[in-house]
Amino acid sequence: MRRAGQGYTVVELITVMVVIGILAAIAIPRITQITEFTGSAYRSQVVSALRHAQKSALSHRHRVCVTLGASGLSIKIASDPSVVNCDLTLTSLYSDPNFYNSKDKAVTASGPLVNGSQPTMFFQPNGEIWDSAGNVITAGSISITGVRPIRIDGSTGHVE
Repeated sequence: MRRAGQGYTVVELITVMVVIGILAAIAIPRITQITEFTGSAYRSQVVSALRHAQKSALSHRHRVCVTLGASGLSIKIASDPSVVNCDLTLTSLYSDPNFYNSKDKAVTASGPLVNGSQPTMFFQPNGEIWDSAGNVITAGSISITGVRPIRIDGSTGHVE
């Protein structure tokens, strides 16, 4: 059959609008939850990194320094127990240098322990966590966008 005009019928237009409506109803909630999922993943990565730093300090009996920035962190270890500054890079468990970085620019870390230019946490061989002034972190906290904060008890080395 040949149409007189080259337009679409009302049934075709309504069908397309219904399909777009269904896709929008499913896709929009998923898009808004992406930050929550990436925030949860980034929180897990930071907790994993802090626990890795603590376990490395205990097992190697050397100081481990963590520099936590808004969108990533780095871990260094002292080459010798007598060395105060951490001078060797401690790689992640997955040997990926970007493993501990946030995958979403909207998901960031904040708080008094976040400073990307210098180490903010020092894991001691005895299990304690010190701040940059050399004091035990009694009740530290790191906030991550969209998820509950990470709590640190420096006297026991507990990271949660």
